[in-house]
Amino acid sequence: MGRILNTQFILSIFISSIFVILILSNPVLAGRPLITDDAGTQGKGKYLFEAGAEYSRDDNEGIRVNKTTIGAELDYGLADNIDLTVFSCYQSLQINNTGVTSSPEGITDTLIELKWRFYENKDGLAFAIKPGVLAPTGDYTKGIGDGDARLGAGEVRGRLYVVGTKEFKKSAFHLNLGYLRNENRFDARENLWHASLAGEWRIAKKFKLVGNTGIDTNPDADSSIDPVFLLGGFVYSLSDSIDVSFGVKRGINDPGYDINLTAGISLRF
Repeated sequence: MGRILNTQFILSIFISSIFVILILSNPVLAGRPLITDDAGTQGKGKYLFEAGAEYSRDDNEGIRVNKTTIGAELDYGLADNIDLTVFSCYQSLQINNTGVTSSPEGITDTLIELKWRFYENKDGLAFAIKPGVLAPTGDYTKGIGDGDARLGAGEVRGRLYVVGTKEFKKSAFHLNLGYLRNENRFDARENLWHASLAGEWRIAKKFKLVGNTGIDTNPDADSSIDPVFLLGGFVYSLSDSIDVSFGVKRGINDPGYDINLTAGISLRF
């Protein structure tokens, strides 16, 4: 009951904030370093390549985890309103569990996903759905716990996200609601939900600030607290087709990582 009330309270604040933002705000599209996706697509025959590195640190109940991730994503426009995405990364973990140290590393599970933008109007409002599959390319025996401190889940997992975007002259806001069927081999929760909201503010021709918050179901079946995150960062456009980005993400309750630093580059061609 405590977990349900906690989740409902945070989600009610989260949903209410959407309407406040839409009223107060004055074409920008999401990407790195945001967690929340936008409803935009690349266009038929066009590509988006993103590469980045992340460092995360967490100390919780005598267990310290340092995680370094190098990832790459390729999006291809199958049609003007349909993208195919493939994302994979290499992860290195440094785990100190009450004095016992381990250093697992390797490829994690691979995401294959479609995005279909099924609605768009001239006022900058758009909606998309994203069905996806996580292929078990990572070694689930390497790592610790029930979350992302493991290299994989050991099973094929399916997920579905609904994405909304509202664009203004110099800003944009994006809402994601998602579900993951978390099949796994280590007794983690199998039904996981996600809700997140992101905003972008263009403050100069080549520079924009970004912010992101969200909540996820805790995969740890023994925990009654769902992790909530807050992220801030910026994107700088080197050209019309090249962006560089930096972000700082922080868990604002116990299950989340204490700190996460991310930097990356996005190429459109």
